[in-house]
Amino acid sequence: MRIFILLSIILFIVSLNSIQNWELYTNTNHIFDIQNYNGKIQIATWGGLLEFDPISEEFTNTLTTIDGLTDLDIRSLALIPEQNTLLVGTDRGGVNRIQDDEYLIPLTETIGLLSNSVNSIAYYDSLMAIATDDGVSIFAEYPGFPFPFLVKNVNIETGLSSNKIIDIEISVTGYIFAASDAGIDYVHRDSINIYEAWHNINQNNSSLPSSKINDIHCYEDKIAFATAEGIALSTTPDFSEWIIFDESNLLEPESVLHVMFDLNNDLWFLYGSWDDEQLEISNPTDIAVGRIRSETELDTWSFLDLNLENYYLKGLQLINNSIYAYTWGQGLLIFTENQWSEPISTNSIGANLIKDIIFDNNNKIWITNGHKGYLASSTGTKGVSSYDGVNWEN
Repeated sequence: MRIFILLSIILFIVSLNSIQNWELYTNTNHIFDIQNYNGKIQIATWGGLLEFDPISEEFTNTLTTIDGLTDLDIRSLALIPEQNTLLVGTDRGGVNRIQDDEYLIPLTETIGLLSNSVNSIAYYDSLMAIATDDGVSIFAEYPGFPFPFLVKNVNIETGLSSNKIIDIEISVTGYIFAASDAGIDYVHRDSINIYEAWHNINQNNSSLPSSKINDIHCYEDKIAFATAEGIALSTTPDFSEWIIFDESNLLEPESVLHVMFDLNNDLWFLYGSWDDEQLEISNPTDIAVGRIRSETELDTWSFLDLNLENYYLKGLQLINNSIYAYTWGQGLLIFTENQWSEPISTNSIGANLIKDIIFDNNNKIWITNGHKGYLASSTGTKGVSSYDGVNWEN
């Protein structure tokens, strides 16, 4: 009996080591979010968590499900500075927590998360808000507790105007803002559990040009909303004054996908609409990125200016006095000293769904990116990839 148990343990260890020796190849140029963590830029892609060294401007590591992530498709990142913990929101695996290369207990439906499908995470002053397709889960950090404690799950029955929350922010003024196709729901952190304390701003009761909110960004007491018909700028928590940027004021008559304040209070933005079913961005303009200075002057850079080839920008973030633009298919661009870098991308496979694999006579591997069926796939249907052991060609 002891021999049988010993053999079982040996076989388990051997199989575990065999799994660890596998190498997973994924596409990491389609980016959902980025975050500065331990001096490196962590990049949320649909093929894992990619690491970028801003000094060498090289990609240094990729974490996948083999390394311990609960899902390969990473949708949102946030940081708990006081604990040096990186929060990794996934499409189907909840929120992973990484602290100094150690995986902590993840936040999933098992411990109270409304849904394992995470769209956005916000953290400020011990409070964590997680946006999902089924509402908002709010957790609090307590010293000595092994994982954040669930404070409240909020959905359309307990304060929200829509269950599918696209983006979420916590302002320094203590308010939680949740964006959806029904406008903005917000509440002060002290009144989370009070149904009547939740308020909604939409096109009918405010100056918002559209109730469809694509993105939120807070900076000090300012807040900006990217909507389907322009940008709305206001102050929290009273919303007493509004500035609207739309086709009558500086902007094209198109949907705005993303907004961001820089340290000069300039407002950066991206045109576009996001299709969450097909995982695609549409942008009928030739403007890749724009900047509104002093609320009156507009600067724009075209796709040609940025050397982008048939790919759109997904978002922007200010890191170390540089603006990082992350794309949907062509990696990163960096704006420093009023100049954009060339696109910086990984040499990776063209897609994550594989239909067929074959080796040629030179031991080069050939892969058809796709799936069985006639409909296009969001993470496949991307042509053919080949790999010679060093470089991918797509």
